[in-house]
Amino acid sequence: MTKELDNYLNKIGVDKKESEQLSGGERADYLKKIYAAHVTTFPYHNFKLRENSLQHPVIRRSLTLFDYRKLLSSQHGGYCYQSAKLLSNMLQELGFTVACCPAKVLNGLPYNAEKIKALPPTHVVLLVYLEDKRYFLDPGLGSRCPRFPIQVTGTGDVIQQQRDRFRLYPNEEGFYILEKWQKDNWITLVQSQLQPIDDKKLQSNLLKLERYPLPIPIRDHKVVASLLTNSGSKSLYWDANTETFVLAVEQDGRFNKTTLADFTKARNKLVSEFNITHIEVNALKRFCYPKPLPLPAEPWTVELPLDQNEMTRLSRFL
Repeated sequence: MTKELDNYLNKIGVDKKESEQLSGGERADYLKKIYAAHVTTFPYHNFKLRENSLQHPVIRRSLTLFDYRKLLSSQHGGYCYQSAKLLSNMLQELGFTVACCPAKVLNGLPYNAEKIKALPPTHVVLLVYLEDKRYFLDPGLGSRCPRFPIQVTGTGDVIQQQRDRFRLYPNEEGFYILEKWQKDNWITLVQSQLQPIDDKKLQSNLLKLERYPLPIPIRDHKVVASLLTNSGSKSLYWDANTETFVLAVEQDGRFNKTTLADFTKARNKLVSEFNITHIEVNALKRFCYPKPLPLPAEPWTVELPLDQNEMTRLSRFL
């Protein structure tokens, strides 16, 4: 067992088992246990994306799929690519067959709505293959994550997961749609063709999330941290309309919201509720009140290839 796998299992509180030595049912149960522990341990947050969006596109630092040292420390959690890739790697070390699949977050919009079609695939989901079955995992949706893996059946049956209800079904164009029952309605969450891609393509999609020139809400506007809990979920998010943070806690089907007008209080909640200690008050302020990015001093063109010399030349126009 690698040091990273040992640290990961210790962090999520799950004992190590060799999946090859388990029966089919035992492997499915073990997968369920690991996934459930993962999504209640590692919070979703978009702080790295917000930090990225504050940098000028010409000199923007690259996003990374994940960093073992950070994700398994107090700097845990992160955006969807980081959480999904960490889970994928750990499951593979345990003997599971896992694939990454590109996806798009719908957030209640119809499949392939104009806003959705305009964006690159900025999300990633996982498929785990057990015998002749496929299981859908999405650890990167924060408080809206499925609590357990969902078997891909193509029927769209309602799946009850504690108090949550989900359904995953294919449409006529070959896309699978994940929905969650909320406030007496089925809310669309994710669309994906569930077509596996390799790490090179995954990194290319991450580059699109990093560099896409038009606004991407989760990168350029929202500030959020969220996590499933054993009895519900919790989220801390910035409300731009009221210019306050809101802590929303669901427990056993009951919801409670607390408004936090003070950035210090919001930062304290990051620590106490999500165990996120590496984000300081000043960083939160920058994320919520970003300064406009500078425009070029004069019109300029890009000369290919876009190497370091060209990047240096372009920076002179800022």
